[in-house]
Amino acid sequence: MDTKDLQQRQAEYDAKYWQHNASELEKIRHITLHVGKLVGKLATYCERQEHGDNYSTDQIRDEVVPDLVVYASQLANLLGIEDVGDKYLNRLEENVKRLHSEK
Repeated sequence: MDTKDLQQRQAEYDAKYWQHNASELEKIRHITLHVGKLVGKLATYCERQEHGDNYSTDQIRDEVVPDLVVYASQLANLLGIEDVGDKYLNRLEENVKRLHSEK
């Protein structure tokens, strides 16, 4: 499945299950809150590891990573990005130029 397929599947899911009659700002705010919850799960993992617990990465693998894809797809669809994969590749190129070019 490529990124355009992911976005299409997300759009179909959202049309059926995620009916928010809200402004763009409110939708982005709602997504931001969910991303914040994911950051909290990452922080919990780091804290538990730093305190010596052998805390599993299962939640990161099974929830955080796929949910990040969900929210990236939702934002891309909301903002009219046809293929988030193209934006991803452009961003990688920008990062190489910005971070790894000789100065």
